[in-house]
Amino acid sequence: MKKLSITIIYLFLVITSFSQSPQQHQAPPLNNIPFTRGMFVDCMDEIVSDYKNGSPLALFDALKTYIQENYISYIALCDLDQGKVIGNNSMEASLKKILTELRISFPQIKIGLVGKHDGYTSRSGKIKTTDYFSTPCKTGPASPTSFQIDSMVNTVNNNEDLQRSETIKFFLRAMRFSTTLKGCCSLTYKSLFDVLYLDYPYWKDASSLPFATIQNRFNSYYSTLRLLQELKCSYTNISIEAEFQPTDLFWPNGWTSTDQIEKADQVIDRMIIPFYTDPYTSNSAINENCKLLHLVSDRFSKNKTRFVIGFSAQSDQYTFCNSTDTPKDHLGKYLSGQVSPSGNMFSVEDQFLTALNDPNYFCPTCSCYPYNDNHYSPTNTAGNLCDGSIWYTYTMLTNNQLYKQNQKAKEEELVAITVDQQIILSLTSEKQFTYKVYGIDGTLKIENNTKAFNHTVNSGEMNEGLYIFSANVNGKQLCRIIPVLNK
Repeated sequence: MKKLSITIIYLFLVITSFSQSPQQHQAPPLNNIPFTRGMFVDCMDEIVSDYKNGSPLALFDALKTYIQENYISYIALCDLDQGKVIGNNSMEASLKKILTELRISFPQIKIGLVGKHDGYTSRSGKIKTTDYFSTPCKTGPASPTSFQIDSMVNTVNNNEDLQRSETIKFFLRAMRFSTTLKGCCSLTYKSLFDVLYLDYPYWKDASSLPFATIQNRFNSYYSTLRLLQELKCSYTNISIEAEFQPTDLFWPNGWTSTDQIEKADQVIDRMIIPFYTDPYTSNSAINENCKLLHLVSDRFSKNKTRFVIGFSAQSDQYTFCNSTDTPKDHLGKYLSGQVSPSGNMFSVEDQFLTALNDPNYFCPTCSCYPYNDNHYSPTNTAGNLCDGSIWYTYTMLTNNQLYKQNQKAKEEELVAITVDQQIILSLTSEKQFTYKVYGIDGTLKIENNTKAFNHTVNSGEMNEGLYIFSANVNGKQLCRIIPVLNK
């Protein structure tokens, strides 16, 4: 009995110290309405390519493990455009298998498709738009006519037209590729994608570009989203999303952020509103854009605006996988424990929600108390709904050395990769180790005293729940809490 008590105390200390680690896996905080955690998955073309080649790097397995361990319920897939995957027959076949496997492994997960409005240098073939927009439907304000739809998709007069045309074509080809279910007697389908996400920060460089250019970009942003809304007539399960950060730099020209909100809010089902702190702090994240939350609840905006909090795990010590851009210094150091205080995804989300749900929170940028703005109710129909968070990006959230600019000596850490109903254990230091598995109540479930570089645990023989996996390497204990789902 005394030994069991000591074991439980030891495990409590392990869990306590683990919960203070920036790498700890915690479910998102509770909110007044369901609050989900999402992330952008960059380098998706590399994951698909590795899968197509037999998974020698196990990139897809690593992604699934990260989704499971970090309670990710929404993923937005990047780098499938520009002909990298969508439009490449062999890559499409592997992508379809990946999407199907994700649905099986995580039945409740939402999968988004990111289309970037940038980087196209040439026109692709014309698309027969009536194949996608053949069912009359009114989903938003001023629905475009068949002629306007064809013109937006197939007519190019300048570079802005080219980017819009190819971005829309990408989404249309992706919808055709991902169609899995056709209705019996109507032109309605269900897509493997739940979300179409437009990546077009039209406000970027507003301080250095003329008014006409930024306004033209906004018009392209708006018209693309409006057109994507029309796809709901044929594809019944999709949501249209985009990041939104209106600019007030051109108010002397009579064009304000409110003008942009009035139009954009009508064609975005869920707004991703960035709260990218700079540098690497989290306790003041809400101050970054609380004024925008106040404005989108304006009476000129639609009722009940749904928004998602955008957080960035960027650090100047990392590098983007498929981009030459220099990362900014946001929450990367905070999440990796390089600054004090540090924390994890949960602590960032929790601090944000604490302020959001505080009736006495004062927003310094609008000089207002925005509590009512962000709490929809039957008597407050203009209020916003905070649906969750989305993190940017997967490769910066992971500890995968492949994506670090300055590779350091590998830290000692227990790694767990789930494949089907097997959990494969290893150490980042590539040393031999033994292991034990405990229940959360301190009960020893499995013990293996054979030293090996890798161990495989059959999770199919375990009950669903949380387990503490403890590795012993030369007397040093390395622990990780791992959920067993067996779905």
